[in-house]
Amino acid sequence: PVGKPELGDYRQGYTVKRNKKGTFVDIGMDKLAFCKEQLTVNKIFSFKITKFAKEVIVTPDEPDDIYWGFKTLSTNKGLKNSLKLVNPDFVVETTKYADTIDTIFDELKTKVESSNHIAIVFGGPYSSISENVESSKWETIKLNTIPNQGTETVRTEEAVISTLAIFNIL
Repeated sequence: PVGKPELGDYRQGYTVKRNKKGTFVDIGMDKLAFCKEQLTVNKIFSFKITKFAKEVIVTPDEPDDIYWGFKTLSTNKGLKNSLKLVNPDFVVETTKYADTIDTIFDELKTKVESSNHIAIVFGGPYSSISENVESSKWETIKLNTIPNQGTETVRTEEAVISTLAIFNIL
């Protein structure tokens, strides 16, 4: 973040070291911030700036009213069973074999606006999604978010960024 931190700001922080009183956190300032909780060191957490004292005091927290980033899930339960763990009401399966975003934009926008919990599924670097993700528990749509990609496969990290950029404007 650029500029002087303000009370109530949210920041991502990296836990650097711990003592008996709490954890020192790098939130991108000149000095380390301090959290009064014993957190795991060398991990990234979300924090809220709660006090300015001798040091900046933070507490683990995430904002409720703004988008704060995506979450990933890694399991060995199979795709459909993994989706059940996150309980979506709408699942988007990304594939180059589906309708392109420009041809179903309005339909997608309507489904996104009426959904509370969306899961977006991406294939891996060596294969597309092979498991059927359809279920009576959620709506499903297949979507090509990178039409005319000009390559056999798109790297997963590129597909994630491209797809989230589209969902950001919906």
